[in-house]
Amino acid sequence: MLKTINQQESTVADLAEGVKVNTSIPSAHHAALRCGFAGYPLNPRWNGQKVYAWNIGRQLKQGLFTGEMVIRAKDSMLVPAWEQNLTCNTEPNPKAVLRLWGGYQLKIGGFRLG
Repeated sequence: MLKTINQQESTVADLAEGVKVNTSIPSAHHAALRCGFAGYPLNPRWNGQKVYAWNIGRQLKQGLFTGEMVIRAKDSMLVPAWEQNLTCNTEPNPKAVLRLWGGYQLKIGGFRLG
């Protein structure tokens, strides 16, 4: 029997004041995403999906500190640093797509990660 996987709609999640990210993580898990981004410890009562969202938040914060991610000035979105230099008329390079572990897709600035 085949399992059908539905594409999830992407939503904008507020990570902190003035920092947003475009993600397909369900809105019920955005609080865990924010906790990971803010550096709060893991809650042992969370299920696997919330732990995953928390871990993605930690990865986004780490990417911001290492310079792999930047906050775009025009809309306060957290985007990859290579996207900051792209103009609106250029198409994304398929080789520049990053891969993350897990079942959710993370879309940052219109580019799909995951």
